[in-house]
Amino acid sequence: MKKYILILIIALGLKSTAQNSIPRFVKLTTTEKKSIAQKLDWHDGTILIINFIMPLKSSATSTIEETTVAYWNDFYKNFDSEKIKIKLVYSDCTGRKQIKNSKIINIDEDEIIRSTFFPRDKTCSGVAILNKKGDFKIKSGKYTQENVSELISQLEN
Repeated sequence: MKKYILILIIALGLKSTAQNSIPRFVKLTTTEKKSIAQKLDWHDGTILIINFIMPLKSSATSTIEETTVAYWNDFYKNFDSEKIKIKLVYSDCTGRKQIKNSKIINIDEDEIIRSTFFPRDKTCSGVAILNKKGDFKIKSGKYTQENVSELISQLEN
């Protein structure tokens, strides 16, 4: 009897921790694909990378937008810009007014990105990578160039 209870506790523990660490492996619906493509102007490129980000701190000589864009341009400098479209989506609910008129950083005003890709996460950052078929991979929290490359290759296969 103790053996069964122990197995049950382990199984429930694994299930509860797996919900936040394992990405959602389903396809986007046609409506979700169209909504995201329209909101983020995704018409070119076979892969869309959505960086769900918090702004980086500005310095005395640059704005929040300039600092953020410079960082992400450097992060993605070795990625194929012809097949990959990269979008920055601002996740901060309280500071949105700071970059309201940005043409480079998108604001998730309708919470489409958060509700589609990060509904259970309490993090303020992550990456969602989509292909034209509606398949996607997500990584919450901090991520590296290697993480992004790996997720892209999984979607291309």
